[in-house]
Amino acid sequence: MRINYLPRATVLWLNALYHGWEVSPEEEQFFTHDLNACRNWLLTTSLYSLDDEELSHFRNLEYLLDQVDLALREGRPGDVCAPLFEVASLAHEIQRKRSQPHFSSQPPLNRLLLAGAAFVQGRGGTAAVHLAQRQVGPYLASLQAIYRAFRRGLPRPARVSLVQGFVHVRKGLLDCRMVSDKEPFDLRPALARLQAGGELLQHLLDWVREAPPHPFESIPGVSREQASAWADGAPPCGEELESIKRLWETLCPSVILPAGQREASLQAVEQAWLRADPAAMAEAFEQVRRRRLRLDGLVGVAGLCAQTLVGILSQTTADMTLHALLQDYALEEPVTAPCLRYLEGGQIEELHLAAEALVELHALGDWICPDCQQPNSHSYTHCRHCDQLALNEVTSWLA
Repeated sequence: MRINYLPRATVLWLNALYHGWEVSPEEEQFFTHDLNACRNWLLTTSLYSLDDEELSHFRNLEYLLDQVDLALREGRPGDVCAPLFEVASLAHEIQRKRSQPHFSSQPPLNRLLLAGAAFVQGRGGTAAVHLAQRQVGPYLASLQAIYRAFRRGLPRPARVSLVQGFVHVRKGLLDCRMVSDKEPFDLRPALARLQAGGELLQHLLDWVREAPPHPFESIPGVSREQASAWADGAPPCGEELESIKRLWETLCPSVILPAGQREASLQAVEQAWLRADPAAMAEAFEQVRRRRLRLDGLVGVAGLCAQTLVGILSQTTADMTLHALLQDYALEEPVTAPCLRYLEGGQIEELHLAAEALVELHALGDWICPDCQQPNSHSYTHCRHCDQLALNEVTSWLA
């Protein structure tokens, strides 16, 4: 069984279908928007292909989307599910393959180099190159902002190499703009410059990643530059606060906390945000990070169940996926009972209870609290008995 992650409006539409709820005109409109967005994604993504297998995926996607449209026109919403899930599976496979660092570990440059290589091999036209080239521009500007913020801390040879990297990438972008279907153009020198420039600029990203993080970076979405400005006394502006709030509202539902700590931890985050106090926000988010349950270490059926629960909580997985999981696999009663209550119309908190039971039953690598000597599963980063920090605590708050 594969967990298919879907756009939010599509998940809401499928959930209404599964539960027998009435779909509002607004939800229908958003679902249609998702389908159109998928068509547009296919249109731009298929401007070039990596290999014959990917080309076959594109043809299958066109057929499956036509099947979805036909079922909707004929009033057969139940027949939408199978092709829709297959669309999600094929799209995921295409994105997984393209996201691999074929030519660069920097996604915008890697996408341009992939499109350029396809053009050279006759697997794509100039439209793909031009589209990818335009996407590199904003990325290069963000790298230049990072360089300006940190160049004083870099040794002179490093600064010289980075400047050369910027020059190579800019020259490569200019050459890519000149590609035309009307006359032959050898794009290989431009691709070589882009790849060489990207390798030089990668040192800047590595240096930033290796630098000790600022405590304020525990706040979701806060950049190194923002953290430094706040540390120097600049107050967060309204736009920055709203950006944090929007991101946290997206992340929060899928952050699993022990039942006895969830309400207090989330209230602390909200109060710190209302105070617009970076130090208080950093402390509140750090507490959430430390206390959350880690489901990423679960394997097998337990891992599949964990992915499903997190997907439903983040509204990227449909409820019918959980229904299928419970039918196909035998899970323990403390996990299945709250899942069934949720599917029968229960509150979303039931899924948090199921996740906590899953952690208790299946987590590997239990640890003993050094203070109270009580056992804890590895998914607890704090002792659930006395709140003592685990000795093997991880550093990334969403890792």
